[in-house]
Amino acid sequence: MKPKHKQPEKHNGPGFSFALENGSIRFGSNLSPEESLEMQRRLAAGKPELLRGIRKSADELAQLIDKYSSFALVARLWLANGLFNGETYVESESHQRPYCIEYAALIELKNKDYRLKRPIEVQGSDVVRAQKLVEGIFRDSAW
Repeated sequence: MKPKHKQPEKHNGPGFSFALENGSIRFGSNLSPEESLEMQRRLAAGKPELLRGIRKSADELAQLIDKYSSFALVARLWLANGLFNGETYVESESHQRPYCIEYAALIELKNKDYRLKRPIEVQGSDVVRAQKLVEGIFRDSAW
């Protein structure tokens, strides 16, 4: 049986492109050295805004985590992202994001006191929001 090959996922930006294909990333650029330096300057200029956004998201995530008993929200993130077969898991093909659990657990562990709070049941909307916050932090950190 012939293996199934996925079509490459292609992305274009101003003066550059990259393609994701079979677990590899191919970059291309048609920028001159001067244009490349100018693009790097513009990216660096956006760094303070990215950092503010990351801090704001991290603070909101910490508030969500603190809303519930210790590790309640982290446990729900684990249920959404941690149950998979490690032998067959392929990150690029999965909707699960194990790093969400790790980051939320690190924020939880910063709190030295054990909390027992109501509501006992974690709201699904808070789990979805926490997941989006961590994914945004991860994406912005990559920039």
